[in-house]
Amino acid sequence: MDGAGRHSSYDLFGGVNTWKADLHWQVNSTVMFRAGFDRALRAPSLQELYNPKIRAGAAISSDPCAYNSPYRAGAAAAQVVSLCEAQGVPAAFLGSFLPSLVDVPGVIDGNLGLKPEVGNTYSAGFVLTPHFEGAMARELGVSVDYFHIKLTGAIAGVSAQNIITNCFNGAGGNPTYDVNNFYCGQITRDPTTGYISSANQFSQNIGAFTTDGVDVEGHWGFALSSVGLSERAGKITLRSYVTYLRSLVVAGVPGIPAVDYAGAFGDTTTAFAADGSSLADLSHPKWKANTTFGYSVGPVSAALHWRYIGTQKNFLNGPDSGDPGIPSFNYFDFDATWHATSRIEVSAGLTNLADKKPPLIAGWGDVTDAPTYDIIGRTYHVGVKANLN
Repeated sequence: MDGAGRHSSYDLFGGVNTWKADLHWQVNSTVMFRAGFDRALRAPSLQELYNPKIRAGAAISSDPCAYNSPYRAGAAAAQVVSLCEAQGVPAAFLGSFLPSLVDVPGVIDGNLGLKPEVGNTYSAGFVLTPHFEGAMARELGVSVDYFHIKLTGAIAGVSAQNIITNCFNGAGGNPTYDVNNFYCGQITRDPTTGYISSANQFSQNIGAFTTDGVDVEGHWGFALSSVGLSERAGKITLRSYVTYLRSLVVAGVPGIPAVDYAGAFGDTTTAFAADGSSLADLSHPKWKANTTFGYSVGPVSAALHWRYIGTQKNFLNGPDSGDPGIPSFNYFDFDATWHATSRIEVSAGLTNLADKKPPLIAGWGDVTDAPTYDIIGRTYHVGVKANLN
């Protein structure tokens, strides 16, 4: 059993504590159980605290004051119209009001009232190393670990669309349709055109994230001589890392329902960059795997790598948008190494053998997720390492 703790003192937040406890039980040479708990904190960054006011474009999908808006077709249509007029949309325009803007002027500012985020991580699992007598099974092993992470007080970016949605009670943020509501106060309209002329965006400790899943690692290897081939035939190895994301529930702005992003492609809008753009965290497939098939003989080794990314629903325009999702993706890479001498190593490889293009999201032009999908295509590499000592 291992334990650790830390006390930290901040000028802005005062004293905070973090700690961890881990347990390993080696039952025998074959079975080991392990479990752990970690309490972690993330203090707000300098940018989140002190970012000066910056004007930047704020993306919105619609304006509730538009004549064809669903807000104006519901039971509260009259209240929506009154709120639009109170905000500055000329009454004469409302019958045919249809703003063409999808990007409005916005303002992003730091927030000295932010507090540290708090995260609790639980994990439990086991490791099996059977040590079978058979030549083909001696190197067989597997580990399985369950993880559960909960982050509270997360610093979440309140986007212009979230502000507008709450102002017009789209998620219960303004049940009285009061023009003096907090969210409505972040919106300014041009009295001449009725268009939104400014939307204040900000960060607050209002986010919460809960995620859990399972990590699996397995490996196997055997010499080909164990199946009757020559002692010089070489060795086969197989290793795979698999992650199953059971849930990724994100709750942000009060009044907007929490969304489970597991198995979905969507921006969690949890933070803003210095220019006001969202720091997107887009891909959350339920299944991901990295598998390596290796072969080695004498000074030469080669491996075929298989990268699997599971299917994803498209949540970019909301969970109920009905936009087409993303199919599963498979990438294959190959590399080889030759230890020419004890001092010289030659390597070569190809990445993305099939030159597969990344998925483009319908309705979002050329949007994809560069950290997850290959945006470059097939690449080659050749290298030489020499030990001159």
